Amino acid sequence: MSTMSNQGLRRRGEAKPDKRYADTADAGQAKQAQQNDSKVHSDVNDGGGFIEAVVEVLTTLTVGLKSRLSRWLKGRGATQAQVVDPTGSTQAALDILEAKRASSFDPTREEHEDMLKELWALLQPDVPFERNSKNWSDIGFQGKDPVTDFRGQGLLGLHNLLHFCQEHTDQARDMLLRPHGGFPLALAAINISAFLTGMVNKHAGLIGNALFEQTTSSFEILGVFNELFCLVFLHFEEAYSAAITKYLSTGGNPAFTIMQFNPIREKFMADLELQVAEGKFDEVFVDTAKTRSQELVPKTKADMEEVGTSGVAAGAAKLALPSHATDASDKAGTKENNLIDLS
Repeated sequence: MSTMSNQGLRRRGEAKPDKRYADTADAGQAKQAQQNDSKVHSDVNDGGGFIEAVVEVLTTLTVGLKSRLSRWLKGRGATQAQVVDPTGSTQAALDILEAKRASSFDPTREEHEDMLKELWALLQPDVPFERNSKNWSDIGFQGKDPVTDFRGQGLLGLHNLLHFCQEHTDQARDMLLRPHGGFPLALAAINISAFLTGMVNKHAGLIGNALFEQTTSSFEILGVFNELFCLVFLHFEEAYSAAITKYLSTGGNPAFTIMQFNPIREKFMADLELQVAEGKFDEVFVDTAKTRSQELVPKTKADMEEVGTSGVAAGAAKLALPSHATDASDKAGTKENNLIDLS
């Protein structure tokens, strides 16, 4: 014979709670809906008023669901960015950036190798330069040859990272020296560069029109995008540091701080998208990037090449790229856009 306890069992004759009305807007509507349901059964037994009762029940439920849906949407903060078409000059500028992203590092070109040498000198000036070395991992690359990490973002990723280290050398070095809470600088920069490129293309008219409205050369276009990248990357570093400080202060294991990178990055990217939707992105980032870019002067041989190239001509360069080069870069980009995945 079963020895099951009667604890928790419903008393004989006690009404069973009806879960069908748990989703109505409030207790009053739930009670009304249940009374209406009882009326339906009563009317059926009595043989009258059946259709009217059903309509009344459905109306009550519909009102409750609409109320809940309205509150849910409001709570979600369902804000979407307005759609604005890019101007012709904006599209030309985006084509320039795409051409850079689709261009691979060429070890036979002196100006490409010089960019790597300068990057090394800025971040570890006391270490003799080595083209292939495990010391590249100290800067945040994955292997001995840093070029392999630029596959998805091409030369654009290298330009962004180098410009950041040129303009914010002390902060870049500090990022490499943190005992806890740091992240692979180079990989994180390439990752944010890829995200930012995609976001500017996604909101080409909304962001691009303001960002590129006064640019006339490839150097100016790359310069203002470099400055935009620097601002966004600095904000990311600030957000990351705050999140890691909170993680450690609440008992987080210092050995696992790097595991927090992905969720922090995803939240940061979502916040940027929200700023675009709310019209705050230009005020926080674009306006400052444009102002700072006006002070830039060519520093390298690669910069000098960009100065003499008009925006329209450089934008057309993308159309001259072999189709297989763009396709190959796009395929690589699918993987590299999520370059750091340490979860």
